[in-house]
Amino acid sequence: ILHSIQSIKLGTQLAKGGYVTAVLKLDASQEKMFNLGNIVVSGSHKVRYEKKWVYVCEHPDAIPIKRFEDKFIYCLNTSKKMIGIGDYVFQDWDEIDKSNIHKYGCDKESDIFDNLENGFHPDTPMYISHKDGPIAIKDISIGDRLMSGEKIIGIVKIKNDKPLYEYPGFLATYQCSIIQYLGITMKQSLEQTDILYHLLTDSGSLHINEQQLKDYNWNIDYLNV
Repeated sequence: ILHSIQSIKLGTQLAKGGYVTAVLKLDASQEKMFNLGNIVVSGSHKVRYEKKWVYVCEHPDAIPIKRFEDKFIYCLNTSKKMIGIGDYVFQDWDEIDKSNIHKYGCDKESDIFDNLENGFHPDTPMYISHKDGPIAIKDISIGDRLMSGEKIIGIVKIKNDKPLYEYPGFLATYQCSIIQYLGITMKQSLEQTDILYHLLTDSGSLHINEQQLKDYNWNIDYLNV
């Protein structure tokens, strides 16, 4: 059964193996889109071609879309770090090649989710420029601008099976402290959630309760050296 990517739920088992660990809704305004075998995909995404990963824009069968009018595009992270669609296999959002997975301190693809995935409780308070008071991170919209100046260009929902910890003013996973070097002494919270949230911003950072944090891409990019 085929499903539109924006309707896929966290934890969905994929036909070509693995399950969905995160779903991303993204600003499409700066993307160059292509048609590849009737799949509409951004040119900056990677696809398997002749046993190599290439950018979609480099694939010989990719046809540029001159006018793409949708405001949003969508992506996934998966436990197998790939997305199979029709005859094509794409990398997931993290774009991790199985051949170099060990540099992330992992033995198999699913370790990326288990060891490195991090996020915030859905009710984490955020301050945006056109609101007087805080709103929950789950209610943030693409295009919102935080009081600290960052523009939201992506919203990430993450499957969660990890305990949450108490940081000053918010709840998040323990990995948040390790990955971002917060150096904060925190204790485990009794509160739990099946879904975490994170953000992508135009600056690569965000602020929660006056604490500057890195956006969602940092959980992989800081190891990508």
